[in-house]
Order: sequence, then structure tokens, then C-alpha cells
Amino acid sequence: MRLKIILDLYALKIKVFFGAFRGSKASIALLLIYVLGLLPNMFGLSLTIVSAVNQGCLNVEFYTEILAAVASALIAAVILLSLRGLTAFEYEQNIIFTSSLHPREFLVAGLLANLTYLLIFTSPLIVLYALIVFSLGLPPLSAAIILLASLLFVLFLLFIKTFLSLVRALYRKAWISILMLITAFLLIFPAVGIFSPLPLKYGMLPYPHPSLQES
Repeated sequence: MRLKIILDLYALKIKVFFGAFRGSKASIALLLIYVLGLLPNMFGLSLTIVSAVNQGCLNVEFYTEILAAVASALIAAVILLSLRGLTAFEYEQNIIFTSSLHPREFLVAGLLANLTYLLIFTSPLIVLYALIVFSLGLPPLSAAIILLASLLFVLFLLFIKTFLSLVRALYRKAWISILMLITAFLLIFPAVGIFSPLPLKYGMLPYPHPSLQES
């Protein structure tokens, strides 16, 4: 793969993304409302977690259930988004697809661009992470492990999205879409147990293996 071409394509994607924001004041306003609206919730959540840890009354099982449910819901959302297959913007069709660009270079640049978009829209979660780390005075190694695990999970989601989108685009079979829908439906169950009175918990389900849940 040609690194310079990948970086140039990545820069083009980022410029197009921010160019759309610059051309629309409404988009900028909505992004600011989204970020600023979530910041108070992040401060409140960080205070709750830090207080529970300091008092020694942290319910590990409860927070594990929430974290597992959120992770399952995110994976389900990625699977559902993959049902439309691999998409390309008009500028990509007119400029990129008429050049000598290799498909894997296009996919790597898209992966980096998607990672950048996610970092922007998950900035409130980054604030939450920083507040918890500094409030608890976590060692640098522990903070780095948490950050690395979070980034690996994000990359995992992006890889799933890219892989399933390619499968959906190359093999337009009905059974593939049905299998993806069934998988997404099963992954949504843990989240349903949190936001509804139904007695559904992540630990009650047959997946994943109990050793993975405890870890």
C-alpha cells in the first residue's frame, strides 16, 4: 500500500467533512448543542462513579451489566448500518474511483476517517474518561490500559462495519441480510433489560461465555 496516497485521501475526506460543517451554520450549532448538552451529564456521571469508588460501595455487577449492554447495542447498531452495503459519496465516485487508487487503500483511508469522526462525536465520553482518571488518581499504566481497550473496541466496531458492508455489497443474498438481522436482534436483548422492566440481564443470556463476562 502507498502510505502517501492513503494520507492524502484521508486528508481529502476530513476536509470534505469539515467543509460541510463550515458551509452550514445549523450543523455547527447542532454539534455544539450535542457536545455541550452532554457535558453536564458526563460531569454528573463521573461524580457518581468516583463517589461510589471512594466510599467502597461500587456495585461492580451493575456497572458490568450496563457496560455489556452498551457494547452489545453498539455492535447491533453497526450490524444494522452494514445492511446498506458499502456506500460512496459522489465526490468519491467522480474523483477517487477514476484514479489508480487501490481498493485496500480506499478502505484504510476510510477507516482512519471514520475513526476521526467517531472521536469528534464521542468527545463527551473522552471528557468522562479524563474526569474519572484524574478524580481517582489512577496510575498512568491503568489509565493507558483503559484508553487502549476503548480504542481497540472502537477499531473492532469499525472493522465489523467495513467487513459486513463488503460482504453485503459483494454477496447480495437474502440469507445474509436475515442472518445479520437475527444477530443484531439478539445483541439488543441486554440493552432492553436496562431500559425496560423486563427481567433481561446480560449475565442471564447464554452468550458470551461466563469467563468472558467476569473478565
